[in-house]
Amino acid sequence: MKLEFSFEALDHLRQRMGARLRPWRADISLEKLADLPFPSDVEVETSDLGTLQVGEAKTILRDGQRVFLYIREFNVAAGSFDEACADPSNLRKFHVVWCKALLQMKAEGRFARYISSDKVDTPFGVALHLQNGDWACGETELHVCRFCLAETNWEDYQASTAQRRAEIVKRFSRRRFLETNHTRFAEIPEKTDRDAPVAGYAEDWKDRSHQYRAMMQYRCEDCGVDCSSRRHLLDTHHLNGVKNDNRNNNLRALCKVCHGKRHPNWYKISEQDRNSLEALRQEQARAGR
Repeated sequence: MKLEFSFEALDHLRQRMGARLRPWRADISLEKLADLPFPSDVEVETSDLGTLQVGEAKTILRDGQRVFLYIREFNVAAGSFDEACADPSNLRKFHVVWCKALLQMKAEGRFARYISSDKVDTPFGVALHLQNGDWACGETELHVCRFCLAETNWEDYQASTAQRRAEIVKRFSRRRFLETNHTRFAEIPEKTDRDAPVAGYAEDWKDRSHQYRAMMQYRCEDCGVDCSSRRHLLDTHHLNGVKNDNRNNNLRALCKVCHGKRHPNWYKISEQDRNSLEALRQEQARAGR
C-alpha cells in the first residue's frame, strides 16, 4: 500500500508563480514508514483528520475538496433536450477552481444555484427549462469554465491563441486534470448532484407567485410601473436563481421588461407586451403616479 500526500497549497503557489509542473513520486510505503523512529508519547486524535471520502477518481478526499461545481438547473433557448445539448458551448460551464465567475455569482447572492459533483468520467446530470416552459432532465457533457483555465493556466491557456483556447476547452479531461492538479474552492455548495432536490418550481408556485405580487400591489420593484390593471405583465423573479426557494426575501416582482433585463440570454418578451408596458408607463407618468 502506498501513502498519498497532498501538496495542494504548494501547488497553488507554483501556479501563481507561473512555474512549470515537474511530476515526481515519493515512493514511500507502509513498510518503510514502519522502520522510521516515531515518538511513543505522541497521541493523534481521529477527529483532527477531517472527513475522509473516496471519490470516483479513486483518490482520497479530505473534507470533500476534490469536487467540481456546476449549475444543474438552467434555462435554454431550445425546444428539446437534444437540441439544447447538441452544442455544449451553449450550456452552463463546470468549475475546477475558485474563479472570477464564481466570485461574481457569490457577490450577486446567486452561489446557491451551484451543486458539487465528484464525477470524473461520466456526463453531468442537468435539468433544462425549455422555451415552451417544460422541464427536460438527463445527462450531458459540459465544457469547463474558461476563467478556471486562465486561473490555473492549464496547458498554457493564458498565452494561447483564441483558436487554441477553444481546442483546450473541447479536449479538457477532468481525470487528466486531477492527475496533476487539485480543485480549489473558497466555498463548497451545500448540495451535491446526489442529494439536491428535484428540478423545477415548487408545486404551489403559481399560488405563491400570485400572493407575492399581490403583496407588492402588482407594482414592479425595479421600474415602479403599476401592473394592477394588466397583471399578466408582472412576473415573480427568484433573486438567487433557485426556483424552489420561495422565501419573501428571495422574490422580486418585476414587469416583463425588467425581468428580461435580468435574463438577457433567454427571456423573451412579445412586442405586444412591450408596447403595453410602455403605454402603462406613459399613462402613469401623465397622471403623476
